[in-house]
Amino acid sequence: MVKILKEDKKLDLDPGYSKDFTGYYAGKLLEVEYFGVNPPAFVGFNSGVVTSFSDSFQAKWNQTSVVNKNDYIANYSSTIRSIKTGIILIAESLKSAQRNLAQAGRLVQFTYGTYVPGQDVPLKPTCRVKLMNLIRANDGSGLNGYLTEVTLDHDLSEAFYDSRKNVYPKYITINFTFEVLHRDSLGYDQVDYHNGTDEFASYPYAIREFNVDTDTRDDDGTPIPVGGTSDAQQKKSQVDAATNAGVGQDILSPNGGTAAA
Repeated sequence: MVKILKEDKKLDLDPGYSKDFTGYYAGKLLEVEYFGVNPPAFVGFNSGVVTSFSDSFQAKWNQTSVVNKNDYIANYSSTIRSIKTGIILIAESLKSAQRNLAQAGRLVQFTYGTYVPGQDVPLKPTCRVKLMNLIRANDGSGLNGYLTEVTLDHDLSEAFYDSRKNVYPKYITINFTFEVLHRDSLGYDQVDYHNGTDEFASYPYAIREFNVDTDTRDDDGTPIPVGGTSDAQQKKSQVDAATNAGVGQDILSPNGGTAAA
């Protein structure tokens, strides 16, 4: 008989346990939803440490060589995103260690397809992954895609044992590779991006320079990128410099010529 372990956040870490190590996160550290079954299966890791995060963006170009031309004729095709992540699950009690092991096992299950009676080809094991603001869509939900590799490293040096002498690791290191299937419209919008309203401006980590210092604004209220200047500021600086040099307002002439004195 399979034992069902209900979530109990209070048992993830002892209240007196030090949380000063790098990257500790309390709450839903990693959320994964599997679409191979109906309703979708779900796993949410309660707490742990992000040990590694590698985000790869590979632009695909179709290259054609031409006689008497040194360079390729290249046409852009698409950009592929691949993510490699490592996290450590931490348990401070037997129950939380059992749950961590069960949840890690469920994540492994999400690499397998779903077989439907009477259908020889399994359904694709696609899923949705969310890791704080590092793996997320523009709407705040997770990213769609598929897991190509999941590795579990069990540290048994400080393990828990139950009455039947089953072993449950105190620390489980999970490393996985996730290939992203984008749902968002990606790429620059020549109009909206410069107006500061384009969602792509905050891709891929839900932040852009405007978010860093929201108090830095132009005279008309337009946010100014940190470390940069707005168009109005640049024009004002040019006018001030010209005025100090004795040129007056010539550079503001509507027709691009010299303004009347």
